[in-house]
Parts: sequence; C-alpha cells; structure tokens
Amino acid sequence: MLSYATTLVWDIGAMDAGTTLAEREKVGKQLLVQAESTARAEGAPHIKELLLQGNPARTIVETANANNADTIVMGSRGLSDLAGVAMGSVSHKVSHSAKCPVMTVCQ
Repeated sequence: MLSYATTLVWDIGAMDAGTTLAEREKVGKQLLVQAESTARAEGAPHIKELLLQGNPARTIVETANANNADTIVMGSRGLSDLAGVAMGSVSHKVSHSAKCPVMTVCQ
C-alpha cells in the first residue's frame, strides 16, 4: 500500500496530503497574506493576490500570460537541473515555458 507523507507548507507547518479543499484554501490564504506582507516590506509596488487550483506549472504560466506579467518569481528547493527534470520540478517547467523572464530563488 502506498501512502503519502505530510506536505510541507512554507512558514506555516506541515499539512497532511489528505486534507480537505477548505483546509487547503485556508492555508493558501494564510500563505498569500504572508507573501504580500513580505513583498510589501521589500518594496514591491504592485501586488495581485490569486489563489488558484490546477496543474501548478501550467496555471502559473497561463496566469502570468493572462495578466501580462513582466517577471515570474519562484522558489526552488535547489535541486540540480537533472533532478528537477526527473522529479518534474514546477520551477523547472515554468522557466522553460514562460513567455516572460523567470527568477528562481533557491533555498
């Protein structure tokens, strides 16, 4: 039997992979509040918050295109290009399919 380990969520703690949609949305909203606060503290002048569902890489690229984004800023776990490709890294997929520049911040 296969089971999933908890999914780590940035700065909020761990979340079980089997959580409900309502619970995931609540955590997503908390992440948006934290990200907006951090971006404003760093001087970001234009912030648009979106909480979306779908294939992460495809949704990020489609949303960036629809909103005429000039740059996509993403985090990465710091995997090598080979590991990123093998594991299906979202940041790797976005960086190769986005129309605008993608800035990847490695942790």
